[in-house]
Amino acid sequence: MRQRSDGRLITLIEAISPANKITSEGRRLYLERREEVKKMNANVVEIDLILQGQTLIDYAKDASPTWDYAVVVTRWTHPDRYEIYSATLSKRLPRFRVPLASDDRDTVLDLQAAVARAFDQGDFFKLIDYTRDPATRLSDENRRWLDERLKEEKLRK
Repeated sequence: MRQRSDGRLITLIEAISPANKITSEGRRLYLERREEVKKMNANVVEIDLILQGQTLIDYAKDASPTWDYAVVVTRWTHPDRYEIYSATLSKRLPRFRVPLASDDRDTVLDLQAAVARAFDQGDFFKLIDYTRDPATRLSDENRRWLDERLKEEKLRK
């Protein structure tokens, strides 16, 4: 998001990609970009919905309960403090506060609603074979939960 008057970056919302977490080059580029944006005195919102690869949100893993998905908000005014919003595979994705310009109040983004809307509008339901397990490695607990959920939805026998 940019300031209307001068185009200055106010908040970068970054969706972490598989390449960012799986390849060393993608990871390096991502971390460099994060630091570049912080030096611009911009807020950073990092959304990690990728189950595979090495986490880029290390500071969140050590300080919070176990999570599969996370959103980390870093405000330019307090670059060493993090707002961490997390969820597990079996829980609803979080709502989180998105910082805007210093004279504006935060807005709340409902990540579950945003993902559901993108899923519906992208017609992704037709592209997924729910009878097969995902290519991503899951814990035994998550695999059982997924199997039960798909059976409840009558997408798997």
